[in-house]
Amino acid sequence: MEALRAWQHQKRGDTIAAVRAAIAELAQQGAAINFNSVSKASGISRKSLYAANETKELISFHRSGEDADLLAKIAELEAENKRLKEILRSIRARIGALDIG
Repeated sequence: MEALRAWQHQKRGDTIAAVRAAIAELAQQGAAINFNSVSKASGISRKSLYAANETKELISFHRSGEDADLLAKIAELEAENKRLKEILRSIRARIGALDIG
């Protein structure tokens, strides 16, 4: 029984990896991301893609275009983080200059 569970877990991991790779390839090509295109690119049947919640969520997320919004938000937050680190560095330098030891 344990061997069956291990095999199922491995198979699910392989399926998710194949779906992620197919989505990345389709996105790089600028192709539409949907169940049909991911099925063709990954070699996994549409039925299997719909049956697994993880793959269904991955495809739905990328199909909705939310990933582009998410990437833009990440870039915005990284820029803000960099700016705040520079301010913090400046404040630390001022505090270091005031240190009366």
